[in-house]
Amino acid sequence: MSLLLGGLPSAAPAVEALACNLSALTHYERERQHVLGGKLKDAATRRDELSNGYALTIDPARLSLAELSEWVAFEARCCRFLDFEIAFKGDGGPVTLRLTGKGPEVKAFLQLEIRAFQ
Repeated sequence: MSLLLGGLPSAAPAVEALACNLSALTHYERERQHVLGGKLKDAATRRDELSNGYALTIDPARLSLAELSEWVAFEARCCRFLDFEIAFKGDGGPVTLRLTGKGPEVKAFLQLEIRAFQ
């Protein structure tokens, strides 16, 4: 998955205007983003479609809240058109990551990227 693994979005007419700025990260940060993206993919236990994006349920035993926050910080610098929201329940409950944005182009971009979770 390019978003989660730190690559460029797939070419698709609906998302041509959206671009991630990979130069926003150093080489080390891109490598770390790639590692965390792989862990995020493995930790996602559920994917729910939202009107403006997707919500991923994350197993905190596979990806810590600190690691998820680190991944979000990297992504927020690269993909400024995305909105991120992390929610978590106490007592070891689920962690939810919401990836959203304004406009149908962002949803189409996320739809392409979220395929890896199916």
